[in-house]
Amino acid sequence: MKPVANPLPSAVASGSRPKRPRRSPYRTPPGRPATHGGAVLTRVLRTVKLDTIDKRSQVGCALRRIREDLIAQVGGVDQVTPALSILIDQVAIKAVITQAVGE
Repeated sequence: MKPVANPLPSAVASGSRPKRPRRSPYRTPPGRPATHGGAVLTRVLRTVKLDTIDKRSQVGCALRRIREDLIAQVGGVDQVTPALSILIDQVAIKAVITQAVGE
């Protein structure tokens, strides 16, 4: 009696190469690295704590102003919880990046 269907090939064929591992989504794209714009500002602000940014620079002044405005909208320093403080810092960073790219 003849077999009805062909046998299944093995999971890894003997002549095939193993699959390449998937690249990280956070990996920088190949080619020339970005030298200006939102990509660089995002990369720099992602790795730097806000306390280390010089408050006299343009970025530092903008971050300070935005943070103070957001804290005032919440109800003052007394109303800010640690979790809310982290959110305010992240919103301030995103606002600075948006303003820099929009100009």
